[in-house]
Amino acid sequence: MLGVDYYKIFSFIFGYEKNVFIFVRKCVVAYFEFNQKTKIMMLEEFKNKFELLNEQMKNEFSDVENDRYPIYDGPVSCEKYFNSPLKIVWLLKEAYDGENGTGGDWSFGDLVGSETVYENFIKSHPSRATWHPIVYTSYSLLNGLPLRNEMNDIRDEPEMCLAIQNVAFINALKLPAMNVTKSNNKQIEELFTKYKDINTTQLEILDADIIICGSTFSLYRDILGIKDEEPNINCGVHYYFKNKKLIINAYHPAQRNTISKENYVNGIVLAVKEWYKNRVL
Repeated sequence: MLGVDYYKIFSFIFGYEKNVFIFVRKCVVAYFEFNQKTKIMMLEEFKNKFELLNEQMKNEFSDVENDRYPIYDGPVSCEKYFNSPLKIVWLLKEAYDGENGTGGDWSFGDLVGSETVYENFIKSHPSRATWHPIVYTSYSLLNGLPLRNEMNDIRDEPEMCLAIQNVAFINALKLPAMNVTKSNNKQIEELFTKYKDINTTQLEILDADIIICGSTFSLYRDILGIKDEEPNINCGVHYYFKNKKLIINAYHPAQRNTISKENYVNGIVLAVKEWYKNRVL
């Protein structure tokens, strides 16, 4: 066509597209920067909540006269738990320290938060019977849900133990156990009311996807809103689907005679597989 300046037309079109591209890119960058800043702020708020709870525990539950102080539970690492795609909490009974319940004033992060957690703790500690099933189960849930026979032994792959740094632990009782060999279940039930409010607050802040009760289901049943529902059962593990969460009524990880260690892990893993299927449906 005569009189048409194609150079100007193409310059206008490509210049417009370039400006649009620059604008869109700036919007995308701003969006991700905003999300990152928001996430950092939420993480700091999450950390602060547990710091305040730890301070509350120290003030309310310390027994200075008898040298007994709280053992601070919750996330092993606030940052790793917060960023984990699957949020898992283990509800256990109590932690051990000195004789006659002395000691405390340390956290689960102090206990299992190091890069050498296997060599320094899990490999030879007297409570390894409790920690081995916790490691295998937590590792599976965070790494594609292999069954126990599909995983290596932690002595051959000790870095598997790092999985527990992404989860949280809540003890029913906050002071060191009085008996370092066996928990007094009747005493735990009687004392649980003392810690019920703070345990409930911890659960609310954690907002876990998967809650594993290690022989503590009877203590938490009302808090978790489980009333007359019939449980699902797999490999001796009872579990419930509640408000998009999975609540597992498992034996204590250190149990020896009721089900095998393999079935203990597999029962929880299979429950999680079923939970995933129900979430998709």
